[in-house]
Amino acid sequence: MPGLLGWVWPRKAAQSTQLPVVIRRVRREDLDAVFELWCSLGDEEIPQPPLSFDRWGPGIAVPAAGAMPTSHIPLEPSMCVRQHLAATVSHPASACFVAEHEGALVGFVTCSWSDHPTMGGHTGQIEELYVRPAVRRRAVGTQLLRAALAYLRDYEATVFKVEVPFGDARAIRFFQRSDWVRESTALTLHD
Repeated sequence: MPGLLGWVWPRKAAQSTQLPVVIRRVRREDLDAVFELWCSLGDEEIPQPPLSFDRWGPGIAVPAAGAMPTSHIPLEPSMCVRQHLAATVSHPASACFVAEHEGALVGFVTCSWSDHPTMGGHTGQIEELYVRPAVRRRAVGTQLLRAALAYLRDYEATVFKVEVPFGDARAIRFFQRSDWVRESTALTLHD
């Protein structure tokens, strides 16, 4: 996405009052519930107009204010997200972890690792992290993040990155409280 901040994980995590959740790898039977949570990402208020799901339509990115609601995501991006989530069930370089509280999914994180063709080491990427508003500030996001980082470390990732939209102050504060540091500004061109 254009206008993203790059963040790098040091090794220290924030502490807060924890909601009792089970963190586990996503299963096929979870995919519809995780997809519903994924769609909730677009319902959040972000002070600047972010790009909407329409960017996966005919190739035109529009501000969220002029876009269709996420409950009506066009078929093509919907299928891409569903395929991505389904692949995380068993793909060795990508994973999705869910947080479950009293039998309900309350959050998820997707992550992947990659290596550079000419430089050593692996890079872990936190792709999506979402926690239902009703259980935020209860360490659910922190627990999901720890699970993703443990998974990435198992694959020898030594650098961890996440991209956060400039206007998403809540996400920026979350990562800053978890001691991530701003390293760069990422710009993206979509074809």
